[in-house]
Amino acid sequence: MCIIYTRIIVFMKKKLIACSGAAAVSLMLAGCLTMADYNYSRIDSNLKSGKYGDIKTELQENSSFIYSSKDEVLENLDNGIISHFNREFSESNRSLEKAERLMKKYAGEDFAQTITALVTNDNSLNYKGEDFEDLYASIFMSLNYAHLGKNEDAMVEVRRFDNKMKLLKQHYEQEVEKTNQNSQGVSVDKVSIAFSDSALARWLSMIMYRSDGDEGNAEVDQRFIGEAFKKQSGLYNFAVPQSIRDDARIPAKGKGRLNVIAFSGRAPVKKENTIRVPFGLSNWYKLSLPSMDKRKSEITHISLTAVNSVTGETVSTGLEKIESIENIAIDTFQQNYSILLSRALIRSIARTAVSTGLDQAQSDDRIASDFGAQLLISSMQLMTLIYTESVERADVRTSRYFPATASVTGITLDEGHWNVTVNYYNGRRLLFSEAQTLTVKNRGLNLVESACLR
Repeated sequence: MCIIYTRIIVFMKKKLIACSGAAAVSLMLAGCLTMADYNYSRIDSNLKSGKYGDIKTELQENSSFIYSSKDEVLENLDNGIISHFNREFSESNRSLEKAERLMKKYAGEDFAQTITALVTNDNSLNYKGEDFEDLYASIFMSLNYAHLGKNEDAMVEVRRFDNKMKLLKQHYEQEVEKTNQNSQGVSVDKVSIAFSDSALARWLSMIMYRSDGDEGNAEVDQRFIGEAFKKQSGLYNFAVPQSIRDDARIPAKGKGRLNVIAFSGRAPVKKENTIRVPFGLSNWYKLSLPSMDKRKSEITHISLTAVNSVTGETVSTGLEKIESIENIAIDTFQQNYSILLSRALIRSIARTAVSTGLDQAQSDDRIASDFGAQLLISSMQLMTLIYTESVERADVRTSRYFPATASVTGITLDEGHWNVTVNYYNGRRLLFSEAQTLTVKNRGLNLVESACLR
């Protein structure tokens, strides 16, 4: 009998050492500073003031604290969006293009990383971007090209946005199949998203067609904007902008159509939610999952004032919301969440099996009377719980610099030089103003873009 006990104890010592090592490693990993732990107070303050150059500097100087080796996509997305708002359009495109290439590469994540995620957590995977980040990267690349005077390239990006949107379901099906191959009996509950057409993408396409003199295609996009609102009323829970009624037609000779787009607020970020469900006498399941949470904006309305620099003529109007990027971010996240939930359940089942096996071993008659064996089993149970607590963390990586809302307007002005100011308000209180000067022409794209991420 002593021989049996000795073998059991030796076996358990080996397991205890292995378990302790795993727990130690996981604790070290959990202790590393990640983007979720970084203090963003200075960045948030600079966002409110539109100091995008200062934000770029901080992101670059602290990149080793904010981004891990698995966050290349995230780092390029952040640099691409901040560079765009800093009016560094070529650099923005370089970063966004690199982010897109990496997203495509990591969409076919290798088997070894997938298995690691099932043992530890999803932070062990290369970040491959949320669907809305991939989609709206194309929108910002389109705007970059428009500001650089490359309208044809800008139209290509709008079409790529549309293609990405159509492929969302196909990509999701591939992810579901990959997860189910390692499911251990857990299957993904498939979900459907509401998002199928973008009014903002249609608006960009419409004004670019009109700027090229193609009123026919501009009117087609104009109709599609109305249909996007009707078909997706849960995402577009606001009125269609009235200004688009006159955006498809080329103005009369001597006049030009000025279009303005303003981005406001900040897109949702992910936060960790942890659930613990007790089982047995001293064990529990732990599930840590991300939720996509909106961030409240201070901005209640946006206005535009245009002043002719020669005649002093002044025209004022309000901007109207055309796209809730935050609504679309949350909608498209539901597909990814179903996969994250399945992986979390698989991890929990595997860890529960270990705990259950230890409970059964502890109740064995031959071990119950052996204090040493009982102590070892109790130590192993403790280590298992420590491992679960330290390693089970939600993947809350997401770009923090996409806007929440896009608002637009269009006004017909005399050709010539105009000073354009976009004002952002909270009630009657002016929060932020941004002024630009441009020459309004009868043909071509007369586009002003502004942003206030607060």
